[in-house]
Amino acid sequence: MDADDDLETRASLYCVAQQAAALHRLLAVLPPDAARRVTGGEKDTISQLTSRALWSSTADLHQQGRSEYAKQVVAQARGGAAEGITELRLVTNSLDISERFWTAIYADAAVERIGGELRITPQEGPALLLVEALAAHLITTVDMEIVVDDDAADRLRANGFDVSRDGRYVVDVNGTDATVRIEVRP
Repeated sequence: MDADDDLETRASLYCVAQQAAALHRLLAVLPPDAARRVTGGEKDTISQLTSRALWSSTADLHQQGRSEYAKQVVAQARGGAAEGITELRLVTNSLDISERFWTAIYADAAVERIGGELRITPQEGPALLLVEALAAHLITTVDMEIVVDDDAADRLRANGFDVSRDGRYVVDVNGTDATVRIEVRP
């Protein structure tokens, strides 16, 4: 297989492009004191990285008239990373808070507590196995992107979680140190 047509390589580069673009957006909204600590050259480097990764992942394919293959790359990047993953293990400050958080996201998930562990198994995607941390600094720090139904943001708000106005981001406050990007299932 030609290296230029390796689906997994292109999907990985597409993921880098998405994350680098998100980092660039985050740097653009830093408070003034924090922004002064980041140089313009560093922001330029991130912009160049984003551009090169996007070009190598899909932009060149569109230019070559291979848009269907570019769609496969994007699909692989969005879903392929989780392919084969059956369980995610997260360490939380509170099993109760995490249960409220994840069952608000996945209203139809199966929930079971076994000893000091909490297992949440949604209808689609990997199960979540949560354990309680012995100390706050041991909790899981992670950013995630998940696919949900239309009402997930409203359920999260009703359960007291901070959801962005547009319903695209939620923070798992006092459970894990997670910011979750929400994509509504088409």
